[in-house]
Amino acid sequence: MLQDTTTKTETTLAKLPPTSLEAMVGNTPLVQLQRITAHLPATVRVSAKIEWNNPSGSIKDRAALFVLRAALQSGQLGSGRVLLDSTSGNMGIAYATLAAARGIAVTLCMPENASRERIAVLRALGAALVLTDAAEGSDGAILKARELAAADPARYFYADQYNNPASWHAHYHTTGPEIITQSGGHITHLVAGLGTAGTMVGTGRYLKQYSADIMLVAAQPDAAFHGIEGWKHMASSIRPGIYDETLPDMQLTVRTEDALLATRRLAKEEGAVCGHISRRRHRRRSTAGCQLAGWPHRRHLSRQRLQILVGPHVADGKRMNLNIPAALHRQITTHLSAAYPKEAAGLLLGTADGSSWHASRMLPLANKFAQAEQYHRYLITAEDMLEGEDHAASFGLDVVGVFHSHPDSAPEPSAYDCQHALPWYLYLIVSIAAGEPAGARAWQLREDRSDFNEAALVVAPAANA
Repeated sequence: MLQDTTTKTETTLAKLPPTSLEAMVGNTPLVQLQRITAHLPATVRVSAKIEWNNPSGSIKDRAALFVLRAALQSGQLGSGRVLLDSTSGNMGIAYATLAAARGIAVTLCMPENASRERIAVLRALGAALVLTDAAEGSDGAILKARELAAADPARYFYADQYNNPASWHAHYHTTGPEIITQSGGHITHLVAGLGTAGTMVGTGRYLKQYSADIMLVAAQPDAAFHGIEGWKHMASSIRPGIYDETLPDMQLTVRTEDALLATRRLAKEEGAVCGHISRRRHRRRSTAGCQLAGWPHRRHLSRQRLQILVGPHVADGKRMNLNIPAALHRQITTHLSAAYPKEAAGLLLGTADGSSWHASRMLPLANKFAQAEQYHRYLITAEDMLEGEDHAASFGLDVVGVFHSHPDSAPEPSAYDCQHALPWYLYLIVSIAAGEPAGARAWQLREDRSDFNEAALVVAPAANA
């Protein structure tokens, strides 16, 4: 029944002659990630759809085009009616772009804290804006759109992207088939963030019909108050009517900080200035296949967003502080001394407060180097970091740093450390001489990976000292 209904819709829509702008929607490239996935086995490929190739610069062009055409076909958008909907930005820009090409008026409800760039673009495209209370988020914009539609139904066609089947039909008929064709059918996982949920529902249904073995991973913010623009925390939001919670095989929650860090890495390591994308924890469960995620947009960046993407990790230049209780410090040095003359390492678990990071637990790690001659170098993999974050979360903590020993050498970062460290963690290096601790220092890798900056190491005395 699903396939019959959607096929009929697509056949009818195809009769509408597209404008030249509409002909540019879809058929976006599928690109394999290279540097950011270098740590994965050679049998694993992670690819992304380059959705900024759409006319308005985002994946929302697909849904906006289907919503627009369906409304024109049914007569709901005739006789000078105004297209009305709520948006966090990208869908509104897609509406305004495609509607302008057809001479259709657009009114959009959006939170007042939307970036000035988005507001400027929408106004340049001729859209009328109704700005809503920022504290109410996207739900406030939805309620306002419903209010306007109910008050003047003759004037407005309420597109209602969250409940309009055309939102997911677009992905069923375009995104899904494109992925199968471009990947040669060799896809094992799809990762999609949840906003309207149209991408997950439409693409996911098509992929599941192609092969029930394809795993669908739905990503959403981990809390009601978050900074991942366009995504919904389903448990605390007005749930989209088109969302089918039984469809995804796995639910992935994403912290705002992790999304921003991953976005930064994509920009610097893959040349992709794009929307938030999750770290895709499910990858450690897969040893082969093609996994795919969408790069949803490359929108005009506000100064704040640009600083997040390319600015230094410590934007104000303040020196970082690593605070460790004396008992934990002894536990760390004892662990490192016991491994002498081999190197040992582990993760520091704790909390971050501005420039002061507080470690409260340690998690020893196993050295991944099997060769005896590699005892002086310790390899911490991405899987170690992900497992560490899961372990830390069980205590309500985060991974704040890495500790490791330098047997018979100074506690200063080496060229190897510089090559393998990550700039968003602090590093505690402990010198072990003849099996005994001989000094410790804290460091943080610079954003450009050129060198380390020393951090202040504060070992707090025991409470009864």
